[in-house]
Amino acid sequence: MIGVKRFTVSLPDKTFGQLEEIMNISEWPNRSQVISSLIRNEYLYLASLKNDELVAGSITLFYREDQRELLTKVSGIQRENIKEVINTTRILLEDNFIMEIIVVQGKVRRLEEIKKQFLQIKGVETGNLTLTTRILLPIQSK
Repeated sequence: MIGVKRFTVSLPDKTFGQLEEIMNISEWPNRSQVISSLIRNEYLYLASLKNDELVAGSITLFYREDQRELLTKVSGIQRENIKEVINTTRILLEDNFIMEIIVVQGKVRRLEEIKKQFLQIKGVETGNLTLTTRILLPIQSK
């Protein structure tokens, strides 16, 4: 095959099982394509981080709504970062959990900092930042 390199990868049993599960529930027909896609996505993320590009994306948080002051702290971080926070949606889940999706745009490093601020709030269970190198169309103009 032209333009293809072969190499061997050793994985712990648990990680190999996760790779198999990804392959079984995704559109990829083989392990090579799964690994290729994962590497490509990670490379794009790291390249945009290195270059500190302007990007759009979302921060998805999961937390319990009954945690004292948590909603106030989440809203406070959004207000402090109003330049980067475009929109937010709170979705009620079972057992007093909330999934919050925050649409953001800005330099990659700044968005990573904002994500870390959210994750430092006691009661925030998980949070992920998903990015694209595409940016939002201008919202306002004079």
